Amino acid sequence: MVIAIPGMDSFKEGLVSLYGERWLNRGIAVVAIDGPGQYEAPMVGIYFSTDKWAAAGPALLDWLLARSEIDPKRIAVNGTSFGSFFGSILTANEPRICACSVMSVCHEPGDHTIFQEASPPFKKRFMYMSGITEVR
Repeated sequence: MVIAIPGMDSFKEGLVSLYGERWLNRGIAVVAIDGPGQYEAPMVGIYFSTDKWAAAGPALLDWLLARSEIDPKRIAVNGTSFGSFFGSILTANEPRICACSVMSVCHEPGDHTIFQEASPPFKKRFMYMSGITEVR
């Protein structure tokens, strides 16, 4: 079982293909999620925070492990871009996850590159995801 987490400028539906899916073709189930601060969540007042991502792990694993087809010893996380940060938080706070793979990582302390040197919408999008209304 792979828990797939998108970055801040992609969406969960884009992580699982209808044809040729990389995980499903190998017999591995996939659940693609949007977590705290991603996509619909801010519209209902659920903004990004490391605490909320840490709390998401136990709730998600409890839900997954209630399904008989899920092997509790084979649950992994895959995060892309800012999902690498979200997935690392989730994995670090949920001991039932046995592996974590991330790519296009966003783990730079202070996030200077992504917020000060990359595309300006990244900073604005993260502000929206976090409920920040003005630059300090």
